[in-house]
Amino acid sequence: MIKFSIIILLFGVFLDFFAHQGISLISINENYIYYVHTTITTVAATSTTILTIIVNSFAEKIYGFSIKEIANYNNEYFKGYQITHVALFSILISAIVLALGLINTLVAILVIVVILISSADQHTWKLISDDQFCLESVLREIDIVAKRCNTGELEHLLLKK
Repeated sequence: MIKFSIIILLFGVFLDFFAHQGISLISINENYIYYVHTTITTVAATSTTILTIIVNSFAEKIYGFSIKEIANYNNEYFKGYQITHVALFSILISAIVLALGLINTLVAILVIVVILISSADQHTWKLISDDQFCLESVLREIDIVAKRCNTGELEHLLLKK
């Protein structure tokens, strides 16, 4: 997912490089850049808030672990707290890119934010709707901790209060 995001971002920078050389592949209205920035800010902030509320609102436990704890386990998506960092970072970077007037890079950031938030949404939906997915996540996390041979971490994981 990260490699794909970097490729999209580099493509946006590449298009902006050509635009500054006078080779414009797409003509864009001046106001468009502000709409894109507003969209990034709105999507990132709103989605992060909704995901956080959803993950924190479920009291259901799988093998004694809450949905919030399971969301922070190692997985192919994100740890639950990372999506907040990604969203806030995207807002900061998009503000800088807006100030520089790099519209293609700004659009690339929007695409990345939508893809990453969608991935986090998919993971969250699996957490709240698929008990087997949660069970597999818990077992996978126990296995990861056991392979590290860190008995203190394993005891904390299994004997938490």
